[in-house]
Amino acid sequence: ETAPKVNINDKDVFTEDVEITVEDENDVTITLTKDEQALEDTSKTSGDGIYTLTVIDKSFNETKVTFTVDGTKPVFNGLEDGKHYEEITIDVEDLTNTGIMISQDYQPEILIQNGTTIAIEGTFTLTATDEAGNSNTITVVVDKNAPTIERTSDVEYPTADEKVTIKDRYLNTVVVEGPEQEGTYTEFT
Repeated sequence: ETAPKVNINDKDVFTEDVEITVEDENDVTITLTKDEQALEDTSKTSGDGIYTLTVIDKSFNETKVTFTVDGTKPVFNGLEDGKHYEEITIDVEDLTNTGIMISQDYQPEILIQNGTTIAIEGTFTLTATDEAGNSNTITVVVDKNAPTIERTSDVEYPTADEKVTIKDRYLNTVVVEGPEQEGTYTEFT
C-alpha cells in the first residue's frame, strides 16, 4: 500500500496561504499544526507560520510534511533607513533563513552573516531576502567622526561678517543659534 499524496512537499516555503489537497483510496485522518498548535480547519493554512501536515489512511500509511508560510519581509532590528550610526550590528529577524547582502559606497554586494558588526565609516546598503523571496533594503551611514568647526574669530558668538567653516563627510544640516543668526541651514557653498 502507498502513503497518502498531498500537494505540498517537505520544507516548501510559500508567500501566501495554501489550500491543502489529499489523494488516497482510503479514508484518511488529517492533522494540521501551525507553530506546534493544532488547527481545526485542516483544508488550508492561516497566515505566516511553520506548519506540519500529517495524513494517515486506514491502513496506517502516513505522509508527514513540514512547510512554511512567510509573506512578511525581513526586519532590520535597531536600524532605520537613512539614519547615521557610530557602528552597526546587523540583526535581521525573519521566519525563514535570510541571506543578507551588503554594499559600501557603491561597491559590489557581498554576503554577510546576521550578527556582523560594521565599525568602519561609509554608506552601507543592506538587503535581506528570505527563503520565500520577501526582501527589505535599507541604507545607513556609519560616521565615527564629529564635524570640525573652524572660525576666524575667538568671540563667543560669530558676527555677521565672520566666516564659520563646518566640515564633515556626511554633513547635511547645520543649526545655528545666537543673535541674528538663528535658523537651520541646509544649503552650503
